[in-house]
Amino acid sequence: MKQFSSLVRVASRDMGAGRTWRWRTAWRQALYGEHGFAVAPGNLPRGHFSTAAEDPTMAELVAAELTRVARRLDRQSPGNVDLVDAGAGGGELLAGVLAAAEPTLVARTRATAIDFRAAPDGYLASFGDVPVAGGTASSAGRRAERGPATVRWRRGDASVECPPTRGLIVAHELLDDVPCDVAVLRHEGWRYLAVDLAGDEVVDGPVEPSDARWLQRWAGDARLADRVEIGRPRDEIAVALASHLTCGRLIIIDYATSADQRRRLHPDGTLTGYRNGHQCRPRPDGTMNLTAHVAIDSVVEALSSVGHVRLGTVADAADRHLVESHGSSAGPDGGHGPPVLPFAERMRWARVRDRGSWGGFAWLSLDRWDTGGT
Repeated sequence: MKQFSSLVRVASRDMGAGRTWRWRTAWRQALYGEHGFAVAPGNLPRGHFSTAAEDPTMAELVAAELTRVARRLDRQSPGNVDLVDAGAGGGELLAGVLAAAEPTLVARTRATAIDFRAAPDGYLASFGDVPVAGGTASSAGRRAERGPATVRWRRGDASVECPPTRGLIVAHELLDDVPCDVAVLRHEGWRYLAVDLAGDEVVDGPVEPSDARWLQRWAGDARLADRVEIGRPRDEIAVALASHLTCGRLIIIDYATSADQRRRLHPDGTLTGYRNGHQCRPRPDGTMNLTAHVAIDSVVEALSSVGHVRLGTVADAADRHLVESHGSSAGPDGGHGPPVLPFAERMRWARVRDRGSWGGFAWLSLDRWDTGGT
């Protein structure tokens, strides 16, 4: 199986004006090439678009998940717990999770951030007197007070650089940035779209057999002229991440679509650009982030052969956490639901509970436990 890093190396050739490339190659070069948008020094996501990784409530949800995973691992064999942020961006989510989790859990957490970017200046030092990658170890007593057991930053492809993980792997808004080809349905069948640096497209050759099979499975009811981002590379990255999980849980959090939504709501596809806080026409010229919704139904099927998969939304995860931390409230039908929160708390949790905002993001979890687990 091709890994993401091997695909990045393909795009080292010069992309001169007047040429066209299939979208996957152009997208890959624009983000991850030698001068790509996603690897430019200091060019962090928060400078161009809003992300839930910066919201403390999202960090609190992931910290709650880390706690659940640690408790289950402790029933099998107490010890250190791994936390991996795959596609860490500026490291905001990892830092937020470590700030939100219980200090006793943080003290035995081995934290790893992975991204094509280098760690922001001063990031590792911000965790205080802890043994960071390339740093020095502190005493166990100070470690419990100051921070996690280890903090590392690995630069590269998360699906390759992810360490063997006994704990939790989080892929937050990772898959939407994985480059993929775009196809359009013509009278003669599915054809790739090629693009130039200005974002102008032309119809290219017929899709390869592996992509044709993916389109038949996940866009079989498409109409003439419909455009679809072929999600097969995202499936492969998800499976590769899961392969690094020795025992624990993988969580994928992302904006996503189902086959029905792709047909009804997105006949032109979802590929778009973001630059300086604004959505814009996608151009693979290295000046903007390029992203497309994740075909989450395809990812679920790909992962189902690896472990036990559950699919919900961020709002579902938020409601579960609030019930666990605040208790449930009685509903009008006699059932129970999320608690009634004070106004300030409702506002704090509003965005991750709003299904029209971050609350509508997919929250996919895959479990792999030792046979002795409960």
